[in-house]
Amino acid sequence: MQCAGDAGLEKGASVGSIIKKHQHQHDELYILSASGRELNEDQLCVLDLMSSIIGLALAYPQDKCQKLTKREREILGWAAEGKSTWDISKICGIAESTVKFHFNNIFLKLDVHNRPQAVVKAVRRNLI
Repeated sequence: MQCAGDAGLEKGASVGSIIKKHQHQHDELYILSASGRELNEDQLCVLDLMSSIIGLALAYPQDKCQKLTKREREILGWAAEGKSTWDISKICGIAESTVKFHFNNIFLKLDVHNRPQAVVKAVRRNLI
């Protein structure tokens, strides 16, 4: 391990955030450091806030994007192929209202507002 002074750093700050996990999991500590210059009180507050945000993002990476069911992935895959609600209903052997129901769930799980957004997000996350 190397000390900050050994690297030529004389000033800086580190702030830690403890992320409280669920009852049967250990709490996690995330530390964010800034060095190279003296930080004022406002900058320290920003560093502390950033540490908390980063800690939460790392502790709960899947919060917004819940897993899609096999049927949701299938329907989204057909949408990626340019199929309409009617097309998808015929291909899957389900009612159009059921296809719409699945799309509503997909939109909620992926935190999007329309089919193109859902397809793009699903492709980027290798869900389809």
